[in-house]
Amino acid sequence: MNYKTHPEAIYTGRLLNYLSLPKPKNYENFEKELEKLTKSISALSIVASELIFNYFLNIFL
Repeated sequence: MNYKTHPEAIYTGRLLNYLSLPKPKNYENFEKELEKLTKSISALSIVASELIFNYFLNIFL
């Protein structure tokens, strides 16, 4: 490996190899949790839109 270093820098450790890190503990559930969260946010957005629509509908009627 060829690394660029600064001649005046003081290096106290070695360069890390991030490819060998283990997968995060919540990795297996990430896709499922993301899908649930996306659905929840979409549902909240729809409810908020309906509330805003009904609010303005009641003001002008």
